[in-house]
Amino acid sequence: MDLNNKKSYFVYILKCSDGSLYTGFTTDPEHRLKVHNSGKGAKYTRSRLPVEIVHLEKFDDKIKAQKREYAIKRLSREQKISLTTPGTIKTIIFDIGNVLMSFDYWPFVKELLKDDKIIDKVNNAMWYSGLWNEMDRGVETDVILNKMLATEPEVADEIKLTFDNVGQCMHKRNYTIPWIKELKSRGFRVLYLSNYAEHTMEANSEVLDFLPYMDGGVFSCYERLIKPDPEIFRLIEERYSLVPEECIFLDDSEPNVNAARALGFNAIHFVDYESADRELEKIIQNGLNK
Repeated sequence: MDLNNKKSYFVYILKCSDGSLYTGFTTDPEHRLKVHNSGKGAKYTRSRLPVEIVHLEKFDDKIKAQKREYAIKRLSREQKISLTTPGTIKTIIFDIGNVLMSFDYWPFVKELLKDDKIIDKVNNAMWYSGLWNEMDRGVETDVILNKMLATEPEVADEIKLTFDNVGQCMHKRNYTIPWIKELKSRGFRVLYLSNYAEHTMEANSEVLDFLPYMDGGVFSCYERLIKPDPEIFRLIEERYSLVPEECIFLDDSEPNVNAARALGFNAIHFVDYESADRELEKIIQNGLNK
């Protein structure tokens, strides 16, 4: 999936001459601003000229952008002002595995294979070899599986059994959709940035039922990049026109959290929902009080 040449879509907030705010959608913000200021734009802005863009969000999906426009229009004036204020938190970026859904591998593999020596060999082939990371990076599933089987050929059947049934260790988390909806109701844009393989998506697509509620994001397998490589953080920053200091990134991996912080993102090491939510609110309030 090549997203580099995809069309960009923008949601903008204008500040009108009377101080009121107007939200719109466009594919060309500069041209749209000129149209507004020429008096040929929206009826609302024609009697409130000149106008200026005070907030701009970029999307690679038209439907997501239009939904975001609608969501912003429903915000209170205070919430819209927060979006237009430099330095306030505007975007929440979630990792997925063991943050928005569970990946309970150890109980699964112990129940499936039972024998610790076999489990060690299977884990060596699937995880310690680094091959799963390469699958997250977008290397074809069949290529990865063949390399895993070649790594520990004496447990080839067990590797394939574990690989084919890995979806059984993935489970929904009850807080995920309400959390996303609550954040969006307050005006935050909610994105994902996840090391995730196509095989994992196919193994259990139901655990990703929260994706339609989000405003977009980045799956590593489509970009041939994985966290904690700084380039994948730069990619999401560019794709969605993010200001790192105005974002909060949550991940259960400390190396990924440290990589985000090194690039200027506010970052939270996710351990559990309750503590992460408290830390999230603390960072949001600090931004409001600047």
